[in-house]
Amino acid sequence: MNGSGEPAYDPAMVRHDPMRRRDVLAGGVAALTAGACSAAGSARISLLDYLPPAEHQRIAAGTSDLDVAPLIARALRDSIAAHSVLWLPRGLYTVLPAIPLIHADHFECLAAIRILSGMRIAGEAGTTLRVAAGYSTDARPRAGVMFGADASVADVELSGLTLDMNGRANPISPDRAAGHYARYPQAQIFVSSRDGAPAARIDRARIADVSFRDANGVSCIVMAQNSDPAALLGRGWTIDRCRFEENGHDTDDHSSIFAWAEEVAINSCRFVNARPFDGTGVNTAIEVHGARQRITRSTFVNMMRGIWVANNFSAPTVDTLVADNDFRPVFYGVDFFHDRPSAREVVDTRIERNRFAFDDTAIARLSRLDLKAAVQIASEYAQRKIAVTGNVATKKGHAITAAFVVVTGGASGDRRHDAISVTGNIGDGLTFGSFLRTAPGAGLGSITLTGNRWTGLAPSRTMAIAAGDAVEQTGHPQPIETLTLGGGTAEPATRGDRRFRPVFINTLVRSLVIKPVDGYGSGGVPVVLGGAARVLRTERPAS
Repeated sequence: MNGSGEPAYDPAMVRHDPMRRRDVLAGGVAALTAGACSAAGSARISLLDYLPPAEHQRIAAGTSDLDVAPLIARALRDSIAAHSVLWLPRGLYTVLPAIPLIHADHFECLAAIRILSGMRIAGEAGTTLRVAAGYSTDARPRAGVMFGADASVADVELSGLTLDMNGRANPISPDRAAGHYARYPQAQIFVSSRDGAPAARIDRARIADVSFRDANGVSCIVMAQNSDPAALLGRGWTIDRCRFEENGHDTDDHSSIFAWAEEVAINSCRFVNARPFDGTGVNTAIEVHGARQRITRSTFVNMMRGIWVANNFSAPTVDTLVADNDFRPVFYGVDFFHDRPSAREVVDTRIERNRFAFDDTAIARLSRLDLKAAVQIASEYAQRKIAVTGNVATKKGHAITAAFVVVTGGASGDRRHDAISVTGNIGDGLTFGSFLRTAPGAGLGSITLTGNRWTGLAPSRTMAIAAGDAVEQTGHPQPIETLTLGGGTAEPATRGDRRFRPVFINTLVRSLVIKPVDGYGSGGVPVVLGGAARVLRTERPAS
């Protein structure tokens, strides 16, 4: 090992051997050293200056099996010292994970390239970094990442690259035939540290025009892992115009971006698998785990859920914006997660002007799931201050029950979901516009569902009724403190369908504010009360 943790060079071992650890250049070859020195003062340093000349043509042709990871490490140190960009000309570059990381999980994890402060790597169109085939096998499944950090770093840039984890040639789940899947990282960017150690994080990272392909394991980008309540989160990530394609095929728990950081902007990205999630593939495209995150103008296709807005353990998840995105998931568009009382709160989320499309004709093999939703708020612990405005949701088929918004769950007392507003949205072809359900031990706080247009509503194979707004309970009815409904449209797919309820209430509501609903009764208020319904106070606005 040299002082930076990268292995030293052995000229006899520059070819890829998947079961042997690569040793790489410490002293160097004179020609390579001369190339590096000549580039050091320029605006950019070419990686080719660090590679044997005989490899240049093979790399351009995509036939080289030289492990270039240690040479990239050396070139990175020179480019950082020269305040330059490390430039990768067009071609295929093979890397092999060999650097041990001190990380949060219990298994060994190696990185091909250590992330360093100030590193900037750019690629010409057609440049691919690919993990060597056979690094992980069914006989010896292993965690491994392309770029890894287990300390605090800053000012990192990657652009114009394809980062290929070569997951089809690096399996991690030997028991897949029995339905048992491993949850090892095989990420392109991985930041993690052990609890009790200084928190690993990246401040000011920019990832632009990068393709993330074939990550077999649980993520493509992990911004941090740490459950220490004193840990500082990284901040200042920008991910622009990136593509996440064909990931998670040998695990059941892949999240393409694990955004355990603050001030994250994800813009104009594509998350696409050809095959819909059916137990493997992309479980979740983006997990939001920090404050002031913006997810805009991005596309989500064939994952189980598009976005999870969730907690971390050291700072609240506040001021999240999800806007102008195109969601085509299997089950959920934007979902919420809050798993324990010790986790920091999740508050102030805005979901605006998104498009959600569901298709029951595409896949229905996940039999354990029986409800689809554009927005689902069903975490065990409380979510607060969520505004859902100006979105559109459509659905083909009526095999599986679907709602534009679902609000359910929550713990007892002051941990109930509260201050949720769903206004000015459009839903067509669903079972419910909104579906609220109190839990046996928890009610809901203030819920507003107004000015929405629900059309084409129809029962599903598993739900005997359809409704514009359905308010239910499970077990012992718990109160909804304030419920404001109406002011929009509710129309069934078939006019006169007796299974349709414009507004259906079947739980305890302390204060109900009801507005006229178009589509039935000439602007009246066609509310149907179930057997468990109790409304303590009803108000009808003057306008």
